[in-house]
Amino acid sequence: MGQFKRFSTVYAEGGRWVDAAAIQEKILRAQGDLLGKDSFEALDAMAVLSRSYWNSSQAAKALRLQSSIWDLSKGKLGPFDPRTLQAMDSLSRTLWLCGSISKADKLAQQAYEGLAQIMGPDHPYTLSAMHSFGRTRLHLVDLKKAQELLLRAWEGRAKLFGSTHLDTLETMQDLGMTCLALKEIEEAEKLVSFVLDCRKRLLGNEHAHTLWSINDLAKVYCAQGYAEDAIVLLIPTREIATRTLGVTHIGTTMTIFNLSRAYLLSNQFQKAEMILTDLIETESRALGPKHPDVFSAKIELAEVLMKMGKVHKSEEQSQEAIEGFSVLFGTESPRTIQAKARQAAICKLGEKSHSSIIS
Repeated sequence: MGQFKRFSTVYAEGGRWVDAAAIQEKILRAQGDLLGKDSFEALDAMAVLSRSYWNSSQAAKALRLQSSIWDLSKGKLGPFDPRTLQAMDSLSRTLWLCGSISKADKLAQQAYEGLAQIMGPDHPYTLSAMHSFGRTRLHLVDLKKAQELLLRAWEGRAKLFGSTHLDTLETMQDLGMTCLALKEIEEAEKLVSFVLDCRKRLLGNEHAHTLWSINDLAKVYCAQGYAEDAIVLLIPTREIATRTLGVTHIGTTMTIFNLSRAYLLSNQFQKAEMILTDLIETESRALGPKHPDVFSAKIELAEVLMKMGKVHKSEEQSQEAIEGFSVLFGTESPRTIQAKARQAAICKLGEKSHSSIIS
C-alpha cells in the first residue's frame, strides 16, 4: 500500500493527476474494504483522490466525493470538528469550479469562520478557507473584501510556509487577479510575474499551474494594452494545455478564452469569433450549458459579433448571457450588473456603427 501511495504522490506532484487518480481509486477501495468506508484512513484516501479529480478537471467526480466526505465527517465527528470544516472548505472549492459560486461562497465563509474560531486565525486550515472565501468574493465582484481576505491569507501562508511555497503562490496569484480587477495593474503584474517565475522553477514550464500563471499574466498584458504580447504568450500555451491536459480541461478552455480576448483587443475579429464559437460548444458539453464560463464566453462573442456588424447575432448572444447570469447570481448581484453594463456598451457599439453607415 505504501508503495502505491508513493507512486500516486509522484504523479500528483508532477501534474499527472489522471494517472494519480487511477492509483488512488485502488487505494480507496483497499482502505474501505480493510477498515470500513467511514474510517479515518478511508476519509483521508477520499480527500486525496478528490484533489486529483479537482486538478484534472473531473469536477463532477470531485463534487460527489467531497459531498460524501463532508456528510461522513458530520456524522462521525459532528458539524464543528476541524476535519468537517476542512471538508466544507474543499467542497466549496469544487462548487466554485463547477460554477456554483454563490453556494461555494456560503460554504467557504462558514468554513473560514468556524476554523478561525476553533483553530485560530493563523492555522493552515483557516488560511486555506480564507483563501477560498476570498476567491469566491472575487468572482462575485466583491473586490475590496476579496482583496482583504486574500492579502491576509497570503501574509499568513508566507509567514508559515515561506514566500515561494506552492500554497503561498496560489494565494498570491489570486491576490494579483484581485488587484487587476481593482485596476491596480502594476501591482497585479508584480504579483503574477513573481508567481510565474517561481512555478516555472519549481514545477516546470508545462505544469498546469504554470500555464495558469501564464494565462493570468496575459490578462495583465491585455489590461496594459499589449494584446499582441498576450497572443504570443497564449498560442504556445494553448498547444501545451491541449496536449498535456486535454481539450475540455479548465486550463485549456481558460487559455482559449483569454486568447479570444487578446484577438478581440487586437482587432482580429474572425479569429476571435471562430475560437469563441468552438469554446462555447466545448464548455457547454464539458461543464453544462448553464455554467458561468459559458455565459462569459457568450457575452465576449457578442462584442466580437457587434464589431463585425452581425448585430442580430450579437444581441442574441448577449441576451442569453444576461439571462444566464441573472438566474445564477440574481438580477441585482454585482456579477449580473457588470454583465448588463457590458451588454449596454456592446449595444452602443452597434448604435455608433449604424450611425456611421447612415451618415
